[in-house]
Amino acid sequence: RYERGSSAFDAAHAPVHLTTGDAVDEGTVSALITVRAGSAHDPTGYAGLSWVTAHAIGGRGEEALSKVGGHLTVRVDKELVSFHLQAPAASEPALAAAVVRMFDGSDLDPEALSVSAAEGAQWLREGLATDAVRLAEAAFERWVFEGHPYALPVEGRVSGLDTIDAAAVQQFQAQRYIRPSISVDVRGASAPDAIQEALSAAPTTLYVDVTPRPVQPVKSHDVLMVHHQLSTTGLVLGHPLRIRRGHKDWLAVMVGLTALSSDPGQAMSALLAREDTVFRMRFSSDQPQSGARLFEAAMSEASAFAGNGLSEDGLSKTKAALVTELEATAEMGTASRARLMGWAAPSVLSQAIRGITLDQVNAAIAAHIDPGALRVVVVGKPDAVDGLAFETAHTVEGASLFE
Repeated sequence: RYERGSSAFDAAHAPVHLTTGDAVDEGTVSALITVRAGSAHDPTGYAGLSWVTAHAIGGRGEEALSKVGGHLTVRVDKELVSFHLQAPAASEPALAAAVVRMFDGSDLDPEALSVSAAEGAQWLREGLATDAVRLAEAAFERWVFEGHPYALPVEGRVSGLDTIDAAAVQQFQAQRYIRPSISVDVRGASAPDAIQEALSAAPTTLYVDVTPRPVQPVKSHDVLMVHHQLSTTGLVLGHPLRIRRGHKDWLAVMVGLTALSSDPGQAMSALLAREDTVFRMRFSSDQPQSGARLFEAAMSEASAFAGNGLSEDGLSKTKAALVTELEATAEMGTASRARLMGWAAPSVLSQAIRGITLDQVNAAIAAHIDPGALRVVVVGKPDAVDGLAFETAHTVEGASLFE
């Protein structure tokens, strides 16, 4: 006889995972509910269902909290959805009541669903195109993750949003908003168990992963030119990484990738909220007809990064930023994200980052990042890319990219 540990069925019937802490803001009670029901879980033909479902849930919660001076924000990512609720400490019981109300989808308002779908469609048609780099990133992900749930923006696509009705939202919530997929972080509450109990109506179904493995590798240079009437030119380049958690080089590569960001801590949070990731670099220019120069500069910088890696000072600053992010007492949801995505606890990850060496990081960068095999997306006016001519280049119109 030996201890086998708890089964998945036992875990599914257990109460929703709860972490607690001191109030983030004095006189305020808050809860961050994280659910593994992001846009990667959209069923075929219903791209955008995760987005609409999350905003339908959030809308009911916001309506309930507004009566006591509280508020709620919703965030939808590829794997995770989060609901951040805040209320005055004196109205703590109303927070638990709002949680009950927000997850009760028995009386959905079709008009509210239509508003959420319309907002998603407007973002796909107009919002993405207000920034060249943002549009380049969306086009890059669609290309790199072709045939993969990460290919579309979290808002889905316009044609998918048009198919969503109350029945689809209710079915999605029943299948994906389940106990094993939910974790709640409560701060400043005198009775956090009441908020945990408010989530007890979540079904005890087992979670089914939807992220395929692995992403297909890039083997040669390819260029995608996205034409759009923008005043700036944006460029994103990179390629998929074929390593995931458990790989001996994963931590070193993660540290190297976050060093490319102006905010390594935020970049790490984004990486930890995904199963699959890519190496990518972003560039922009407000000069006319700058595509060729931007391309040359980007390729040069990508080659330098792969060949030289980080400096000792660069590694030191990146590690400090990552450890600070993981150990920040005010950072809500870190433990929830780690649990739902299967990563090590924040304290364990922080200790591992402290011990990583420059040789390990630079060796991992050299081994897994290939500047000779990239996907390159350039977004701008047609004449912005004059001088760029490749046999492998493709051209699309940005205005209809996510219809």
